[in-house]
Amino acid sequence: MIRKDLNLNNGQVVTIREGEKEDAGRVLEYVNRIAGETDHLTFGPGEFKFSLEQEEKFIESHLNSDNKTFYRCRNRPKACWLSWIYRR
Repeated sequence: MIRKDLNLNNGQVVTIREGEKEDAGRVLEYVNRIAGETDHLTFGPGEFKFSLEQEEKFIESHLNSDNKTFYRCRNRPKACWLSWIYRR
């Protein structure tokens, strides 16, 4: 598994690591939380309808692929960024 700790100029440490199937529940919590915090998504609170099983399969599809991957980044216990990267 890829994992990297980066020291930011403000003294915080950001951990970037490859996602895992076990992240699915926290990903859903995060997505549903941010859905209510911004108008810059195509869905609002309660409108993201992936089940836990669907999210697990989605993450696994990235981990088992040669041209896409999923990273999870954090700098505080409740701060998280997700990144899906696709290569041609």
